[in-house]
Amino acid sequence: VRSGTNFAGATEAQVQAVMEKKISAEQQESNVLKRGKRFENTAEHFVFELAEDSKKYSLAELTAEELARPNPWRILVEGSEPVNLAPGKKFSGDGIAVKARSSKVRYTKGGVSVKSVHAVAVLENNGAVPLAYRIVVEPGKSGSCEVRGTRRHNALALMPGEKAEVVVCAGRGGISIRALEVMELTPLGYYYVSMLPPSTFGIDATRSSAHAPPRGAALCTGVPARKIASALRTGDVQWRDVVDFYSRHSCHRLQVPKGYAWIDTPREQLPVLGPPMAR
Repeated sequence: VRSGTNFAGATEAQVQAVMEKKISAEQQESNVLKRGKRFENTAEHFVFELAEDSKKYSLAELTAEELARPNPWRILVEGSEPVNLAPGKKFSGDGIAVKARSSKVRYTKGGVSVKSVHAVAVLENNGAVPLAYRIVVEPGKSGSCEVRGTRRHNALALMPGEKAEVVVCAGRGGISIRALEVMELTPLGYYYVSMLPPSTFGIDATRSSAHAPPRGAALCTGVPARKIASALRTGDVQWRDVVDFYSRHSCHRLQVPKGYAWIDTPREQLPVLGPPMAR
């Protein structure tokens, strides 16, 4: 018998019994992987992937039951009641704060990289849990902007204590927050949401290019971003629905199905499967 285990003095039956146990233990994990795509949408494989993702991002292991808990969601600013901030002023919401700042930002003009003063919205998660966020912010006076640079930031989610510097426009004016909503996430949900292309939520190309997901979290390439963004524009789906789904499912493996909606009660089952969203 060829093995690294010492079988000196053992009977053939004893050797066979030990080998069967050894093979069973070694193949327990690989058997799941060998099943391939045929099994990747099962509850069994979903739990396996949760454990693998938790290890990958150095997070405490999360159970499917914990991930199925409701994600608290709230609107802090609505378009009908914008919040206007002069430079240096701050708005504090439930779990997140936004400060208006004037700061020099680099941008490209005529092929040349230059620096100029910009209005910047500095968001900070000042709560105790990770947050997904959506902010619509404009220059305080005109509401439009012709020139602006960018700063690297997570455009979709923030860990407790994490900040995002959203460049609003070149100039020394203040900012106008037209909309702001947040959703509480698990730490794994923070990674999952951060891997989405910002264009999924209609974020423009300039700001999308500045999106910086956490280290080790690769952006997903198979997300139907245009389809989802179109559904968001028409109101067929809401920001909270899309975020809620992707906070529970890796966008590298599953995409939001038609009819998925945020609920304030635990999910009965994960993963949530269904036909894809219509074009």
